[in-house]
Amino acid sequence: LEERICGRWMHKASGRSYHVKFKPPRSYDGSSPASASNMLDDETGEALYQRGDDTAEALKKRLAGYHGDTVPILNHYGPNVCTQVNGNQAMQVVCDEVARALAQYYRPARKVIMLFGPPGAGKGTQAEIIVARTGYPQLSTGDMLREAVAAGTAVGKKAKAVMESGGLVSDEIVIGIIRDRIAEDDCKVGFILDGFPRTLAQAKALDEMLAKTGEKVNRVLEFAVPDEVLEERICGRWMHKASGRSYHVKFKPPRSYDGSSPASVSNMLDDETGEPLYQRGDDTAEALKKRLAGYHGDTVPILNHYGPNVCAKVDGNQELSKVSQDVGNALAAFYRPARNVLMLFGPPGAGKGTQAEIIVARTGYPQLSTGDMLREAVAAGTEVGKKAKAVMESGGLVSDEIVIGIIRDRIAEEDCKVGFILDGFPRTLAQAKALDEMLARTGEKVNKVLEFAVPDDVLEERICGRWMHKASGRSYHVKFK
Repeated sequence: LEERICGRWMHKASGRSYHVKFKPPRSYDGSSPASASNMLDDETGEALYQRGDDTAEALKKRLAGYHGDTVPILNHYGPNVCTQVNGNQAMQVVCDEVARALAQYYRPARKVIMLFGPPGAGKGTQAEIIVARTGYPQLSTGDMLREAVAAGTAVGKKAKAVMESGGLVSDEIVIGIIRDRIAEDDCKVGFILDGFPRTLAQAKALDEMLAKTGEKVNRVLEFAVPDEVLEERICGRWMHKASGRSYHVKFKPPRSYDGSSPASVSNMLDDETGEPLYQRGDDTAEALKKRLAGYHGDTVPILNHYGPNVCAKVDGNQELSKVSQDVGNALAAFYRPARNVLMLFGPPGAGKGTQAEIIVARTGYPQLSTGDMLREAVAAGTEVGKKAKAVMESGGLVSDEIVIGIIRDRIAEEDCKVGFILDGFPRTLAQAKALDEMLARTGEKVNKVLEFAVPDDVLEERICGRWMHKASGRSYHVKFK
């Protein structure tokens, strides 16, 4: 204890702490006793100081008081309640001992997942699935940095000052931003770090921060794709500036491009507006080679640091469904059960409405009809609802893209987290395929389709015998009611 306490030095203005043995400043080489002349703050160069009670004499008095006060308390509660932990061990060993002593009181440790992959490896697509299947938020340092600066947090202000001076944000600031972000409520079960850490030093700093709360990185996923495949994927990308819509000369060409000549601004036109597309400055072969060299150089030491028990490599050069399957296998322990997706089909008069009420009651899943969802989206003024309203007011038919967007927004709501029932959708094979594609992005699929079949002559009898009371909506039937 004397070694730990009496070697501490502090920077008055910032509160940064150093230690002559465990964390010395750069100014101290250990060749002479520590003093205000050789113990200088790493960032400002200002002299450090020792607190008045961090001396051997003061510590002896404090320890005598502690032991004198504590022993009677420990004796009072007795060995069935008290547990002694040896604090003179490596930090992780101490954490493990504390965890064993408090196992029945601990909430489950948060799950920490890392995603690594070069540009074009499909990491973004798979991240959407992982977020949907785990419920963990996806955190990128760029987004967190911008949010912290915008929110004016203490760490955000430090970052802003550094950026405005043209400097690089230090690892200490980045770790502080992550620490603040993962303290938010949506990270209480787990979180996903996307593209961080970028260096071995950052990885070690992150491990140290997590260890303070008894946590650790549970899984590192690396998406591996050959460089020549990445070049084909990246260098064929074209974007529509205003909307952000993306195209690809091979995998998703615009209607204006027939492949008979090299892609250019004259033949790469946006499908909706007809405006010229553009390529981003770093989507060239030369720029990509530099990015890949940097990525491989930075990532290999980090993967070696976490080792084969934590790291899993996923072959990103496969069909989307196979990549998703491999990701699911690697993260099976972290995935919550996939949602159940049911569909109901039946002609008018088949009794689908009556059965739907029973299914909703027995499953707890909401029943979703496209008509209701469309009206709700328009009334709520959502982004997709505004598009639908504009189309309807112009007398047009709402496109499959808009309908799928409305369904996507609706099933993201809380009542759909376990499952949902689609009533009367899809109406065409194209809609069915678009729905399958949307569900595949979150690793889900249609689980069951129910068709209510009734002969046409029976349907005619049921429908044509119905009579209604206008004011109340009460219904009658010439034969059945």
